[in-house]
Amino acid sequence: MGVYEFDAETVKAVYDFLAHKAETEIRLIDPHKRRRPKSIFVTSRDQFLRTCKAYNGLYNVYVGINERRPGGRKREDVICVKTIVLDLDAVRPDKSQPASDEELELVYSKAEQIAKDSKLFWLHRPCICMSGNGYQLWYAIPSIPITDENRDEVEEKLELFQHLMKEMYESEHVSIDNIGDLPRIIKVMGTLSIKGEHTKERPHRLSYCLGKLERREDPYLRAYILSLKQEPKEASLNDVSNAARITPDFEHLLEKDQKLRSLFYGDTTGYPSRSEAEMALMVKLVYYGFCQADIWRIMDSARIGKWQESHEQYRKLTYRKALEFVATNRYNTLPATRISSG
Repeated sequence: MGVYEFDAETVKAVYDFLAHKAETEIRLIDPHKRRRPKSIFVTSRDQFLRTCKAYNGLYNVYVGINERRPGGRKREDVICVKTIVLDLDAVRPDKSQPASDEELELVYSKAEQIAKDSKLFWLHRPCICMSGNGYQLWYAIPSIPITDENRDEVEEKLELFQHLMKEMYESEHVSIDNIGDLPRIIKVMGTLSIKGEHTKERPHRLSYCLGKLERREDPYLRAYILSLKQEPKEASLNDVSNAARITPDFEHLLEKDQKLRSLFYGDTTGYPSRSEAEMALMVKLVYYGFCQADIWRIMDSARIGKWQESHEQYRKLTYRKALEFVATNRYNTLPATRISSG
């Protein structure tokens, strides 16, 4: 790969996706850390393209996700939010070096999983991009105007959304950066990712988009983000015996269903992460027909542990995803009778 490889069409698509009305900040970061970061402000797609091309291969080229006031770089300068990006990174022995193809493939699988789930949770599937050492999911939402009155509240909700997705999907192979702060920058797709030493096994890569980077605004995702609130977490695990006393049916199921028992008592063998083990347990509870209140009490007592550590929104998304899974596979999985605590 030549160090000056550049994808002009993708760079233009990034500018169009961000849909800034006045000015866009380009941030140039020296991969060798010999020079201070440099900001250049542009007001047109042609300026954006020319600037990115001029510095590609010499700097890592980033762009401000959220539009700022003219010349602004700080959170106080952000005037609206209409693009959400999830940034998935490959876990590797040395984060200062590029990812291997094998490590990237694991991140791609996770990005695909999140994209599919997003279509279930909200309205549109996000655009998937390869950032060089990981993958990103780009979501478009109707604009959220930022004022001095709502700045702190909106930023808190954006960070909470990022934290929630991190809780849901991070694993031993995939890390998810929390990039919910208002002045956040992101790599310009179509430019070269320069990190560490370029080798055959761990090369510098040209970032790109899988398919068309097209802006399709999702009002459901916007509404969901704005609905998020900080909630207190459980101080400690409840006594496991409490769950068995919810209903005789659950005690009976623990005796007859080995997989249910193993998951309930914290055995996550065969699952890449605690989130996926808890999802499997949740699916079983939905499968057996427990009502939401009983499922919450059972999960409070389960020993996998992530449920008790997590925000209420993580719990609601896990439950919703389990409902969708069982509904999609109803003819193969649903039992003939419903179990409830009456």
